[in-house]
Amino acid sequence: MIIADAIDNKHLYEEVFKDYYDWGEKLRREGLPESYLGPKLMPFEVSHTTDMKAAWYLSNKGGGCKTKNFFCHLCSCTRNSLVSYSVGDSRCDRCKRRNRAITSESKLRYDHMQANKKQYSSHIDFVVPANDTVRQ
Repeated sequence: MIIADAIDNKHLYEEVFKDYYDWGEKLRREGLPESYLGPKLMPFEVSHTTDMKAAWYLSNKGGGCKTKNFFCHLCSCTRNSLVSYSVGDSRCDRCKRRNRAITSESKLRYDHMQANKKQYSSHIDFVVPANDTVRQ
């Protein structure tokens, strides 16, 4: 286990935690050698649990959808395709495998001139009221 009392930034994950991630990779490739603690363990997968920000740093993807090109660390959606969608054979492989049809009309509204955009729940600029615990 490594605990770092430091500013959360990319350097922290690439340099300070480097030995930790390298050790996990070594376990995946080689396993653990025999020792006085027990027998040799065959190679196995190691998962490193992190928070969302660490996942963004480690994958070089994720962050603010208006400032980062790849704002999601789980997919290849870009900020330029945030409000677009594909239908038919243009769907992503995951949607094709799941036989998921994409409707031709998105419910997400993104008109920056809309007067009530911060109060309209289907608008991208919608702001959840601080006193509304149900929506939060």
